[in-house]
Order: sequence, then structure tokens, then C-alpha cells
Amino acid sequence: MQTIYEQKKDALIATLPRTVNYYDSGLIQVSQTFVGKTSNANAFRSNLEVGDSFPTYADIRSVDGIRIFPAVSENVRKDGLSDFLVTGYGRSNMQGITRFEYGATTFSLTLPEVVVEQEDGPDIIVQAETTKIGIYRTKTQIIKRVMRINEVYDFNSDITKPYTAGGVVIGIFTPQFITGYPTLTGVWEPAVVSFQSQAYGEFQEVTVAISGVQISV
Repeated sequence: MQTIYEQKKDALIATLPRTVNYYDSGLIQVSQTFVGKTSNANAFRSNLEVGDSFPTYADIRSVDGIRIFPAVSENVRKDGLSDFLVTGYGRSNMQGITRFEYGATTFSLTLPEVVVEQEDGPDIIVQAETTKIGIYRTKTQIIKRVMRINEVYDFNSDITKPYTAGGVVIGIFTPQFITGYPTLTGVWEPAVVSFQSQAYGEFQEVTVAISGVQISV
């Protein structure tokens, strides 16, 4: 069936459907096919380069626009027209999403024998060699968000409780005790475990894992 296009002469015409995908990180992906005269293809290409604004995105709520990526796919038809498949990316927010993962394992801790030497008598054993059972617990904060390709990621601003800017704070967990043994340390020590980045032209989707460790014995 023949399609009739009604638009301004020599214009690049947007066709339907337009696909818009939103991801939990804040990433937006838009794809749409545009049609125009093959004789005007050079003029169309000059406005459809990687990094240019997506031709129709005014109704899509984005932080800083939709930018074309990757290169436009072009199909020259036999009716004097050409199809231009355009894909672009942007971001719906700057916060992204944060989730937490927890883990725990037991371990044994052997405390050495403590002996006090005396000059005028036998040595005194203050503490015999003792083995204690402890809990090694981890809390991993996973942050996924979208940034401009030239932005510098400062993960410290995204660390949420039980972490602080100083790096150490008492954990939010209820202390776990093994009967008869006190907690030696109840602080969380956050550290970046991994940093991954996927580029989408002008934007990048980053995933950061920040892990904290707490040991109770």
C-alpha cells in the first residue's frame, strides 16, 4: 500500500511509530525513522550526525536533551525517497537508582598465649591460647546512574548511610554477638569495589559498587 506524506516541501518527515525506552538508571533511548527526498540527503545528513539533537524530542522529558548515537542508518528507496533510522540517548534524571546487597560468613580467630615473665618466680600465664568464632559481614551499595561523557564521577557524594563523608560510621545493623565474646569493632569501612561505564554517545551509564565491612567476634 502506498503511503502519502503531507509535509513542507523538501522537509525531513517523521514516521510512526517512535520507540521510547526508559531504564532504571535514568537512561532514555529513542528510535524513529525519518523520510525525505534522496536528492536532499546531504542536507539531511548534516543535521543527523552523531551528537546532534534528536529531530523530535520536545515531548520527551529529559534533563539535557536527546543526542544522536550511533551513526544514522540510511536506506535509499526506488521512489526517490530515503529512509533515515535515527537513534538517540538522554537521561530522565541525574539520581539513577541505588540498591543494597548483604553477605555474612563466620571465621575463627586465634588469640595467642599471653605470658608475664617474673624475675623472682615462675612466669605467669595471663591468657591461654584461645580460639574465638566471629562474623564477617558485608554491605554493598550499588549505584547506577547516567552522566554526560565529560563529567567526573564523585562517588563520595552518592554514598548513603551507614557511610559518611569521613568514611567511617557506626553500622546500622544490630550488633551480633557470639555468646561470651564482645564486639571488637562495629564500624563500616566503605571502599569502591568496582566501577563500570557504558558509553552511549554524549552520555554514559555508570555502575559503581561500594562495599562496607563489619567484623564482630
